[in-house]
Amino acid sequence: MSDIEAKVLAFIREERPDLTIDAETELMEAGVLDSIALVKSIQFLESDFSISIPDDDIDPTMFATPRSIAEYVAKRLGGTSASAPAAQAVPAE
Repeated sequence: MSDIEAKVLAFIREERPDLTIDAETELMEAGVLDSIALVKSIQFLESDFSISIPDDDIDPTMFATPRSIAEYVAKRLGGTSASAPAAQAVPAE
């Protein structure tokens, strides 16, 4: 699990401690996302990851699961995969 995915999961779990949420939980089906939760989620992502989410990017597939959210964030940050472990720094020789 990447740092991005861990942060997304932590945010969702904090917002909905009454539910069991994992990276593949279908957020709409589980009742996690409504219009207010969607706005709060967008604000969290923009603030915590210092990204801007264009209105055109907001669609059901982006917010389908915590993993899909993390993958979107990784893409906006220029990363390749949100489910890959965080990169380790390699010391210079």
